[in-house]
Amino acid sequence: EDQDNLEIVNDLARAMGADVSCSRPIVDAKWLEKSRQVGTSGQTVSPKVYLACGISGSFQHMGGIKGAPFIVAVNKNPKAPIFQVADVGIVADILEFLPELTEAVEKNR
Repeated sequence: EDQDNLEIVNDLARAMGADVSCSRPIVDAKWLEKSRQVGTSGQTVSPKVYLACGISGSFQHMGGIKGAPFIVAVNKNPKAPIFQVADVGIVADILEFLPELTEAVEKNR
């Protein structure tokens, strides 16, 4: 929705010691480099935990996370296709949920 919102994702990644990747629309908007894109037209990743923030779950994106053994999805749309493959699904607005999650992670480090 807004490039400035990426900062809340970056904050969580820093707190968790994780890397940020993205879907094609983020690359197309030039918010992140193509090297960060996950999917059939990007990279394939296989982290221990894949936290999908606002990812709808398109076939193309899902092709890039085949190796992730544990998927946590956060999306405000309860019918988002990502929930069909997620191990944990959280229906929430990432703009509200991620700052709370970041705070909890930082408190428990």
